[in-house]
Amino acid sequence: MDIIKDNKRFLKFSNILIITISIFFLFLIIKYTSRDLVQYYFYFQEAKRFNVNFWDWYFTGIYKVEYGGFNPSSDQIGISYIYWSLSKNLTYFQTFFIVSIISLIIKFYLFNRFLEFPKLAFIVYMISFAFIWEGNQLSQGVALIFLIYLVFSNKNNFLTDIGILFLSMLFHLTISIFFLYPIIHVLRYMKIRLDDSYLIIYILTIVALFLLYLIGNYSNISGLLDYYINHPRKVNLFGTVFLLQLALVISMLTYKGKLGSNQRKGLYLLFVGTVVYIMFNEVSLIASRFREISIVGAFPLLFARMEKFSINVAISRLCFSLICIYNFYLVIYMYIKKPFVQDIINF
Repeated sequence: MDIIKDNKRFLKFSNILIITISIFFLFLIIKYTSRDLVQYYFYFQEAKRFNVNFWDWYFTGIYKVEYGGFNPSSDQIGISYIYWSLSKNLTYFQTFFIVSIISLIIKFYLFNRFLEFPKLAFIVYMISFAFIWEGNQLSQGVALIFLIYLVFSNKNNFLTDIGILFLSMLFHLTISIFFLYPIIHVLRYMKIRLDDSYLIIYILTIVALFLLYLIGNYSNISGLLDYYINHPRKVNLFGTVFLLQLALVISMLTYKGKLGSNQRKGLYLLFVGTVVYIMFNEVSLIASRFREISIVGAFPLLFARMEKFSINVAISRLCFSLICIYNFYLVIYMYIKKPFVQDIINF
């Protein structure tokens, strides 16, 4: 009994320690390396300037950021409401930092609840990926909470998954990357074998993405994609990070061992991000965002015990480790150089 009590006490202490260090690390990331932080200055200014309710503020386009030409009607309404509400009483930095902390703590809870090696996984997320979402793309970072729950959890059903996906897209549309996955429940209900069900999902995903590509490039009914299509900038299909992710996906797709439910979902997410990156390589706003968010699939896939160890597992873990090292190098480089601090000082 004493050993059990000591173990629980240690686990509680370790949780508090990890969260405390993570919050401090997050503060440094936001203050000295965040490129997007300066945009929240405008939320703060306009929330103070106009004494109107949220709906008038959002839908009439009162708020318009000259820095980058951002308009609230192009942002997701859920996250906009959070920013608007907090900005009325807090500074833009406080708003950004508080939302980031809450997002990070919820993710820590989800890591602890669903992963086999939660603390190691979360530390990797914190030092290598929090910079992307909690430190910069905060709207996507909040939406990512819903995606993490869907991918990490072993308890899913069709209606719940659809509901969570719709809710998450109030915060960021990139969560639509997982939108076809609930079909797996329909296929399972039809008594189709699990392996065959996933094969069908993979094929449907490729077909759906190809149709979206055709619509976005050759039709006049792609209004929702106009902003992205009209800002073309190619991504590098031979970039180091993408090639590492591609190798990771290929290694695990050819893995002969049995994968668990959340491991299969993680691999599927990585696969979708990889295919989007290839198909939409001429539009970096689409390709990069979807590839970045898909890397979350590596956590349930690789931070778990494999049925059998093989060269495929070794390659995939090596590739993911190199991606993490590269991202951590960027964080350190940005912290040393502080390239965006002057933008914040100017406001």
